[in-house]
Amino acid sequence: MLESYIFFKDGLLPRIDAHVAGGYGLSINYLLIFDEARKIDTIYQINGISIRVDYGDETIS
Repeated sequence: MLESYIFFKDGLLPRIDAHVAGGYGLSINYLLIFDEARKIDTIYQINGISIRVDYGDETIS
């Protein structure tokens, strides 16, 4: 059985960073970044995992 683990340093949390661009079409680039919390982040908890989304990314959806 293949097992995978991710170890986080203290104070580092996952954050989704999205960049949207488009004209006639739409392009969305997502990055999963592990860094320190920022004041403007909104924290969502799903099944015990905290994911931060910044205000700029949140207003696009």
